[in-house]
Amino acid sequence: MGTTIQIDKKVREELRNRGKKNQTYSEIINDLLRNSKKSSSNSDKLDEKMVM
Repeated sequence: MGTTIQIDKKVREELRNRGKKNQTYSEIINDLLRNSKKSSSNSDKLDEKMVM
């Protein structure tokens, strides 16, 4: 079962633009979260190298 959330129309349009055909909002958001985690992880690794 899903959950209903309220988002601005601009956010909805941005999700539609980022998504692929037939992709659900949940799938789009999951992809964004995964990419965010990867980006954050890579940034942490760069920071560690700079300290050394």
